Amino acid sequence: MLDRLVVGRKELSAWYAYNLGALDPIRAKIDGVLVINYNALMDGDSELDRLRRFVDTKLTDQRKAYLYWSRENSSRIFRLLVLLQRLLAGRDLDKLFRQIEQLRV
Repeated sequence: MLDRLVVGRKELSAWYAYNLGALDPIRAKIDGVLVINYNALMDGDSELDRLRRFVDTKLTDQRKAYLYWSRENSSRIFRLLVLLQRLLAGRDLDKLFRQIEQLRV
């Protein structure tokens, strides 16, 4: 479990940094930007269909559900990591997620 916490902390730190940096281009509505909801992408076909339309090409579905461990509320480890990011690093991942989701069209 400790290994999962160490790796998860690094993954969420990278997610936060990447998505925080992505906010300005998304807000500027730069051409060629599509915001995908990863949860929706992994749980159904609507986001994959949006992506297909955006790139205007046939895509092969390569999703692997067993790699999708960060489902909202499905992993106690994930929720613990999100809490630790907020308390120890001052990174509010939930707030950043909501900001990005508001920009999704």
